[in-house]
Amino acid sequence: MLEQGYNMQLTILYQDNGSTIKLINNGRRCSSSKTKHIDNRYFYAHDKVQKGEIIVSYVPTKRM
Repeated sequence: MLEQGYNMQLTILYQDNGSTIKLINNGRRCSSSKTKHIDNRYFYAHDKVQKGEIIVSYVPTKRM
């Protein structure tokens, strides 16, 4: 998109689950044995956070 001249803004992913936020931000390194079943394809968001392409932000459930 940038190469075609579009001005892209940083994407914010809103989440109301603290465990999910930790998993996205930390990836497998801090995951417990309870998350072993999660397939690699679900770590897409973690990869994007590491690359600085998205930010995960907490929002209370009532505001979702």
